[in-house]
Amino acid sequence: MTPADWTSIGSTIFAGISALVAAAAIYFPARSQASQKLLDQAQRSLERAYDTLSRNGQEVSPPAPDRLNWLTTARHIRRYKSLKSKLTDATHRLICEEQEEYWRHRIYLCLQSPQALQPTYFQGGAIRQMGDHQLKRLQHWSSTHSQSGLMV
Repeated sequence: MTPADWTSIGSTIFAGISALVAAAAIYFPARSQASQKLLDQAQRSLERAYDTLSRNGQEVSPPAPDRLNWLTTARHIRRYKSLKSKLTDATHRLICEEQEEYWRHRIYLCLQSPQALQPTYFQGGAIRQMGDHQLKRLQHWSSTHSQSGLMV
């Protein structure tokens, strides 16, 4: 091989490496931006779950026995879980878990009232139409860490 051939091969290799670096420079920030958008929406889903359950903080303990509010809260939590599972950035997952702890505690405080667990609470409003299964899942989600000693 002549020096011109080596130069040509070297230029080709360098061009290939440059193309890979350029692709990575485009791909990784776009991936991080997508993860940031998912994180933002996941946080909004938890805020909306609490706001829906507590009627924007007006009826906190116990929350209103309104079937639609309870079902909508459960839907927001399910959406949050779906969004959380799609986060790709490790820092975003950590932030999301911290936000989850905060909102889990706020919802737990809503459900802590003894009146919320009395049969009369559910008989008095539209909540009586809600299935026990949905209610137990919501209550379980909000108290998961409180039983393990991680919540105050």
